[in-house]
Amino acid sequence: MNQLTLDLARDRGTAAGQACADKADRTAPGWSERAYDAIRRFAAGQAGAFTIEMLREVVAAEIDPPHDLRAWGPITKKAMRKDVIQLVRGATAPAASSNGSPKPLYRRGVGALA
Repeated sequence: MNQLTLDLARDRGTAAGQACADKADRTAPGWSERAYDAIRRFAAGQAGAFTIEMLREVVAAEIDPPHDLRAWGPITKKAMRKDVIQLVRGATAPAASSNGSPKPLYRRGVGALA
């Protein structure tokens, strides 16, 4: 597979996630902000590594799930840019939401404590 194909696939995935987040904000105004804040609060209380699936399970009581879980993608990327969470390079854990497929592990960043 060539790099152009991988770049196109990544761009399509990014666009799809953003479209899902936009729809979540249209159907539940402020959803993205609430989701970001939920990530920050969750991460602040974590001493170890976690998946976004684990995070979603915990914050489900305080934020309604979006119509499509891909809406979490842009929010996760924002949290990474702001150092609320950090990717644990090379570390994964199986996720039930993806039929046991490995998902990246994250850890608390210094932005979670700000």
